[in-house]
Amino acid sequence: MPWEHIIVGDYVHVSIDETIPADLLLIRSSDPQGSVFVETSNLDGESNLKQRTVMQKCRSLCGETGDFDPTLLNLKVYCNNPDKRLNFIQGNVEYANEDVDRITTDNIIIRGCKLRNTTFIEGIVLYTGKNLVEKFREKII
Repeated sequence: MPWEHIIVGDYVHVSIDETIPADLLLIRSSDPQGSVFVETSNLDGESNLKQRTVMQKCRSLCGETGDFDPTLLNLKVYCNNPDKRLNFIQGNVEYANEDVDRITTDNIIIRGCKLRNTTFIEGIVLYTGKNLVEKFREKII
């Protein structure tokens, strides 16, 4: 799906070698341990892969079977406004049972990364369009 059609709060599926269309909170990965690998060379010039992870409670909610239904996912995501620092986020995930997880940069992937060595990921859109860190790129580089 082109990034122009994605809005904050959407649930997005990305397959291997595809470009991440928006800043995402990782909810599910093809890896049973929740590991995700992304290439960020077009963002920071580094060619080595970066590892990210799905939060443990999200992995538990989604299970390891292929029959997961995202409409049954009952959680709320709170996070700060976009920031010019690529490695900064403040936020949390509140689950239906009132458990709370703190979001870290290990749990998010930003628009423009490429998914590598991971068959698929699914995530919730945190920032998109004008909200993206990308608008701050000239200040970062």
